[in-house]
Amino acid sequence: MNKRKGNRQVCGNHRGISLLKIAGKIFARILLTRLSGHIEQGLLPESQCGFRQHRGTTDMIFAALQLREKCQEMRTHLYTTFEDLTR
Repeated sequence: MNKRKGNRQVCGNHRGISLLKIAGKIFARILLTRLSGHIEQGLLPESQCGFRQHRGTTDMIFAALQLREKCQEMRTHLYTTFEDLTR
């Protein structure tokens, strides 16, 4: 692709085009389509909301708050760990 500067005949005045993001999105969509049916048939526990339709972080925050309140009522300790597995 031409940078719109300089002579179009010089290779250094061009930049490459990468389709890696598009290929990654297509691959992710194929995986999601193939795995979603298996996941909804009980492969994952109900507490797992990542990569599932109609579930999100707000659902997990609500569940964590409910668990915290229950532990406070029972006067027991609650230890939690949160991990972010993105770059």
